[in-house]
Amino acid sequence: MLFRSWATSHADFPKWGHVTSNISESMNSWILEMRDQSYYGLHVGMVQKCTDLLYQRRQSYESEQAELPPQIRERIRDVASKVSRMDVRPSSSILYNVNGRVVNLQVRSCSWLSYKQTQFPCVHMAAAISIAGVPLIDFVHEVYKVQSLCQVY
Repeated sequence: MLFRSWATSHADFPKWGHVTSNISESMNSWILEMRDQSYYGLHVGMVQKCTDLLYQRRQSYESEQAELPPQIRERIRDVASKVSRMDVRPSSSILYNVNGRVVNLQVRSCSWLSYKQTQFPCVHMAAAISIAGVPLIDFVHEVYKVQSLCQVY
C-alpha cells in the first residue's frame, strides 16, 4: 500500500479537516452507550449512528446558501483577523516574506507548511493574499466548499 493512501504527510490532497491523535479514545466516547451490547447490537448501533450523522450533515449542507459552510467561514474570519499583525514584505507579485515565512502564491505554498497539509490558508498566506488583493476564498480548497460536501454526504 502506498504511503499517500493512508499517511497525511504523503497525501496529495487534504483528507479531513482535523487530525485526532488518539483515535481509540474518540471512538470509545462515540460508542459509549453501545459498548455493553452484543457484537450484532454494536454493529447495528454504529450503522444507525453513522447513517444519522450522514443524513444530518447532508441536510445541513443542502440547505446552505453560501459557497462555504459556517464553520469554514468562521475559520476564514479567524485567519483574516490576524492578518493585520503580520509583517508582510513582498519580493514580487507572487513571492512574499511574512514574519520570516516564505509565501509563494503562484504555487500556493508557505514555508510554515500548514497549507500543504490542510489546503487552507494559514495566517502567513492570508496576509500575502491580502496584499496581493486576491480573495481569500480563491485559496480555499474545493473540499471545504458546500458543493463538494454535498457530494460527499
